[in-house]
Amino acid sequence: MSTDHADVALLAGTMSLSCLASIVQQTHTIVRWNDIKTEQWQNVMNNVGNPELNITGASTGLDLVVFYIQYYTYNVESLLVLFWYAFFGVCLAQQYADCAGRSSSPSPCSSSGVQLDPAITSP
Repeated sequence: MSTDHADVALLAGTMSLSCLASIVQQTHTIVRWNDIKTEQWQNVMNNVGNPELNITGASTGLDLVVFYIQYYTYNVESLLVLFWYAFFGVCLAQQYADCAGRSSSPSPCSSSGVQLDPAITSP
């Protein structure tokens, strides 16, 4: 796999992991509904005032592990998309500056394989 597609592979991998964790969580909840609700109630009663309950709800055991996997992957996905958009914005600005003849520095995007439509970037 080339490095040009590594960001797409990483995004696809984290999305797949979050989807798998969601399927595991939903299946586990369907199969053990009554036991899970009892464990959650006991967790809340035993940990009154615990700030973690504000984030995770009353989840325990497998549900807690799956929650943290989902929480982590959602954050990774959002950061990947954020930085990808930021990089694209830098490339677009550099391409526009190159077309306008205002830049003498090499484009940071030329080595990444980013190709922009000249119709978009022409002044």
